[in-house]
Amino acid sequence: MIIKELGTRLGLDTGTLTPLLRRMENDGWLTRERDTVDGRKVFISLTSKGRLMEEKVKDSVQSCFSHMAMNEAEYVENVVKLQAIAADLAQNNTRLSERN
Repeated sequence: MIIKELGTRLGLDTGTLTPLLRRMENDGWLTRERDTVDGRKVFISLTSKGRLMEEKVKDSVQSCFSHMAMNEAEYVENVVKLQAIAADLAQNNTRLSERN
């Protein structure tokens, strides 16, 4: 997967995501590799250690859902709504800034 795609899916910019991925790479969870054609693109892949940890992470997430009053689908739906609200607020802030 390309880092930019991951950032889009997670709602994180590369400035936030890159240090996190660097730590994960240093811990042996993933590898990062630049595209030979377009050097701006960086591909990330889970290592065998990362794939082993993937199940533990998924179990932890499932455990979190078991303590919530919503299932995973409802959680995702709410996150989408919150992202839309955040985008609307950002747009309003931009409009207000442009007026001043």
